[in-house]
Amino acid sequence: MIAVKGITNTRDERKSYHDRATRVVRNTSSSQELTKNLTFVYMARAASLKHAKNNPKSYVSPPLKNILLDVGVDLPHILTNMLKSQFEINNFTTEKFKESIRQKQLKIVALDALIYERLQEVQRSKEMR
Repeated sequence: MIAVKGITNTRDERKSYHDRATRVVRNTSSSQELTKNLTFVYMARAASLKHAKNNPKSYVSPPLKNILLDVGVDLPHILTNMLKSQFEINNFTTEKFKESIRQKQLKIVALDALIYERLQEVQRSKEMR
């Protein structure tokens, strides 16, 4: 909300998020240093996830994208589906979302371990060739 000389103009939260997320993804994808490293940016607006057509903003650097393609992992899709599943709860609130994320942390760690294992398998298969 922006207040100017007693006049209050409200910028739609959805539009503000879109502007910020677009800026972050654009700046990340244009940074030479970040595009050469394993960089993953994922931004999700909680209120948008409950709408099937809305997808979070994300950026995967080319080296990381190649690794994920090799192991068959679509990380943005996995995270989006995991988060969207939380919105099936009626009367969704930010507190429920935060609690749900706390509960999902172990699953995220398990996903991380799975990705690491699959990366190792790909590396071993490349070495054997």
